[in-house]
Amino acid sequence: MPDSLGFLGLARRAGQVIGGSEQCRAAKKVFAVITAADAARSTRSAAVNLARERSAVMLETPFTKNELGAAIGRGPTGVAVVTDAGFARALAEKLAQQFPDGPAAKKEEDTGEDLEDIRYKRGNLHGNSR
Repeated sequence: MPDSLGFLGLARRAGQVIGGSEQCRAAKKVFAVITAADAARSTRSAAVNLARERSAVMLETPFTKNELGAAIGRGPTGVAVVTDAGFARALAEKLAQQFPDGPAAKKEEDTGEDLEDIRYKRGNLHGNSR
């Protein structure tokens, strides 16, 4: 299992990851929105909107819905959210290290965010403001 998927499982066991479109929308805190590579276009669009609405970073992964779902203890899952700033930052860093040229490491045209911006989202994920 890739390091970032294992980390997602750890975050889920800590109660900091929620999977599924409806459950993600209902989450009180959202620091990162994660999508599977094979998620439906409508799911990806809803995920981008959720990231915008919640001022969260958008992380597109190279993982399939089956891989993403298995990592967080669910069936096939196209979208998940991270509800803790520290886990969101660490996941973004792990994805960038694991896939330096992958979709999560590239600037998001839809949100205008890149991985460097995650450090400053929601009052700075490191606990300081800009």
